[in-house]
Amino acid sequence: MAKTLTPENIGTALGQFANRIDAWKRQRDELITEGERLAGVALDFVRDLRGTDAPAAKATTRKKAVRRGGRPKGMKMSEETKAKLREAWKRRKAAGAKAGAEQTKASDERARVRARSGRVRAARQTKRG
Repeated sequence: MAKTLTPENIGTALGQFANRIDAWKRQRDELITEGERLAGVALDFVRDLRGTDAPAAKATTRKKAVRRGGRPKGMKMSEETKAKLREAWKRRKAAGAKAGAEQTKASDERARVRARSGRVRAARQTKRG
């Protein structure tokens, strides 16, 4: 005989389901931790057999963010430093403009080339499989 669907039955079923999911997540986390520990032990055995004295790799469950170059967000700079950076940028821009003037085509020549060749639209690949 099937139970009737009442709000109490639905709430109870959802609570039990949530508890089962939490138990699976805890078990998964424990298995991951144990697997990482065993992998570290196995790696130490391999290092011992090879005779290398490299430090053991740290088993981390969370990857650290890799910093790219540049200044950190919110970094305060003195006005003197800002002025130096502006001057350096102006020098680089001037050097690039001087070197780039000889290499680039005139804008009217670019327009002629575009008009002759026409626009070719590439087939875009969708994100779907």
